[in-house]
Amino acid sequence: MFFSDKKKILFIAAPKTGSTSVEDILTSRIQDGQRFKIALGERLITSKDVRSPSLGHAKAKEFRDVLGDKHYDDLTVFGFVRDPIEKVVSSYFFTRSGSIRQAFSIKSEKARAPQIMKRILAICSARVLPLSLWSLVYRMRSCADYFMDEDGMIIVDILGATHRLGSDLVEIMRNVEVDFSPDDVPHTNRSKHRYPNEYILFRFCIPLLERRYKEDSQLFEKVRYRVWKNPDRKQPAW
Repeated sequence: MFFSDKKKILFIAAPKTGSTSVEDILTSRIQDGQRFKIALGERLITSKDVRSPSLGHAKAKEFRDVLGDKHYDDLTVFGFVRDPIEKVVSSYFFTRSGSIRQAFSIKSEKARAPQIMKRILAICSARVLPLSLWSLVYRMRSCADYFMDEDGMIIVDILGATHRLGSDLVEIMRNVEVDFSPDDVPHTNRSKHRYPNEYILFRFCIPLLERRYKEDSQLFEKVRYRVWKNPDRKQPAW
């Protein structure tokens, strides 16, 4: 996540959507920006205030609950969405290349031991199982859940697409007068893999995965060709 009180923006970091790259460029361009905490006057919001293990990957509904409707609605809240099938493939190769030692470096104060065990099991299973089987066993965290409330309503202002990360972020940030080039956006934690359809056995899993991640697929369709702006929330002056 990334928060700037001066610019009145809140970035929701859904896993494996280019969030680290977004945080890196915004931290370098917005001086008062913060990645893992929110300071509102004398009030400090940290991971202890949300249900998620860390504030860095907290969901929009959690931020709304802890900030309150007034403070939340005063912000331009945005995030990025990725094709769920591509995200499964990326998650597999990213997890497979992970280090067991790194799993113990999780710094979360909440349920640290279960998180470490879950990470180790994910790494081991990715190293043992082929992509096709792993994709059926592994349950990816829903991207849609990061941007929706309990009623399934999208509660963020703007969504971009991970496959256009640089250009979409430039367009979004132009609204708050933060200018940079798409080439300035780093590609952090990028996993190396081919297109999903290039993995022969995995092709047969795609229809099942599309049904499993139906909400994510529907959300991705909103951003497939352009930045999506929520008609049910305040509109930025673009």
